[in-house]
Amino acid sequence: MISILPVTSSTEHACTHGSGGYIAHASATYRAFCVRVDRADGMTDVRAASAKAGKSSVDGT
Repeated sequence: MISILPVTSSTEHACTHGSGGYIAHASATYRAFCVRVDRADGMTDVRAASAKAGKSSVDGT
């Protein structure tokens, strides 16, 4: 399931326990972020009818 929610704030560190934020984990390029969202204004009742994987004809990925 995917939820699309508006971001209300973010800070450049992992969230503390119980902060209500979501952690965007660190990678080789980016530091960890704590992202807070507005759950009340997100998209609701959106469902995928179908999905499938495919191979790109451009670069083969």
